[in-house]
This record gives sequence, C-alpha cells and structure tokens, in this order.
Amino acid sequence: MNSDIKDDLHVRLSPYDAVVEVAKVLWHLRSILAMMVVLFCFFRSSSGCAAGSSAGAGPAKRTLDARGVTKLVRGWLRQNAA
Repeated sequence: MNSDIKDDLHVRLSPYDAVVEVAKVLWHLRSILAMMVVLFCFFRSSSGCAAGSSAGAGPAKRTLDARGVTKLVRGWLRQNAA
C-alpha cells in the first residue's frame, strides 16, 4: 500500500485554517443569513412584543402570551383526559 495516500487522508488541520474555512462558509451564506435577520426583526417588531412585554398588544395578543398558552393547554388536557 502506498504510504503517500495514507498520509493525505490524515492531514492535520490547524486552528487558523479551521477559522478561515468557517469564515468562507459564512461569507458565502451572508445573503441568506442577512435575510433571516431582517425577517426576524420584521416579525418581532410586527408582533407587538419588541419591548419584551405584551402591554402594547391588543386583547387577542395578551391572551396568547406564555401564561395564557400554558393555561389553554392545561385546560384542554383536563377536558380531553377522559
């Protein structure tokens, strides 16, 4: 068996080369990542919870906060447990 082929399969990768390769991948994906950030910001601001609370949201939004959803799920489970 040729030892040159075996050595080619076990090349050691330096940490610098790994960082460079990750940077290249992120550079190629920059437009997709930017679009995802823009969509996240848009949906976060349009949902009425940009400040982290539902104080500015309407009554329907206030009923669907985390506690409301938990209460709805528990009530549904109790009702459908039989």
